[in-house]
Amino acid sequence: MKRRIYHTYVAQEKFRRSFQDFAGFTLLELLIVVAILSALAFGAVSMVDEAEEHVRFDTNKSRLVNMRHAVIGDLQGHLTQPPVIHGYVADMGRLPNSVSELLIQGAQPTWGYNTNADIWAGWRGPYIHTLTTSNGNKSFSDGWGNFGDTNNFGWRFEADQDAGTLLVQSYGADGASGGTGYNLDYPESGYLVHEYEALIDIARWRVQVILSNSSGSGGDDDDDDDDDDDDSAGDDLPAADTYVRLHLHYPEEGNLDWPATWPSTDEERDAAPYLSKKIKIKGNEVKEGDTLQVEFDFGDTSKKIPFGVRSFTVVENDTGDVFGTADQGGIRTEILPRTQLPTETITWELE
Repeated sequence: MKRRIYHTYVAQEKFRRSFQDFAGFTLLELLIVVAILSALAFGAVSMVDEAEEHVRFDTNKSRLVNMRHAVIGDLQGHLTQPPVIHGYVADMGRLPNSVSELLIQGAQPTWGYNTNADIWAGWRGPYIHTLTTSNGNKSFSDGWGNFGDTNNFGWRFEADQDAGTLLVQSYGADGASGGTGYNLDYPESGYLVHEYEALIDIARWRVQVILSNSSGSGGDDDDDDDDDDDDSAGDDLPAADTYVRLHLHYPEEGNLDWPATWPSTDEERDAAPYLSKKIKIKGNEVKEGDTLQVEFDFGDTSKKIPFGVRSFTVVENDTGDVFGTADQGGIRTEILPRTQLPTETITWELE
């Protein structure tokens, strides 16, 4: 019996010593374990932060793409047949001066139809669809939520109306100019709309126009005119030498009823981007029932106009009045970015 108890005691003592050998940690070992766990935790937090910053960066890029489409539309859509033409510039005839102009109409003219030009113009937004804030206002911040002022919501926004360029930048994660990494301003170049994307230079553009006097000007006739038809048919047009120009219609500040005052000199008319150079139509040159093909030239000097659906009218040089008829609307054309100017041959009725 004593021998069995002795063996049991020896076995227990060996187990106790073995457990003590493996159960204890030194202070150094504990510090190493804590350091490893801290590093793993810090790495996990850093990975989460990095992922969150990358999501914000991607959101930022996406919002810049949305803003570009809002301003000049999708340039790929312009290449389809028929082209899909939309965007603030096409509607209003200029670049927006702030982000808020894309969201809120304010005092901007409403989208509407102009009979004389036979085209539409005006504000038909919002051009960017966004959620309304808790106070009932609309906003469009960058990916990091840099709201800033109520016009540009933290974006750097600079429109050059003469050059036709638009600079838009996010100030990055820190909301301040400069920086590195995710704090860096994006995009670095800043340009959202480049030259010749919003404004198209129509210098050296030539448009063929067929002046058609299909049935004469109407009214009574007499035996002194030069037409060979009966007296009920009408007159040859024009009756006297007349100088005419091609008037290209596009919106200015969303309005198509301009200019308020017709340019008073030929020099001013030649410089106007919406007018071609004048040509002379000789008296009785367009015979009754005949046509006359002429070419209008917009000159060699740079003339920039906003892209979009536009229209032509033939007008008298001195007054700007429609030539040959009082009720003919404009003849539409499409002027698009990054494409050649259209080769146009239009028919202008002189009835």
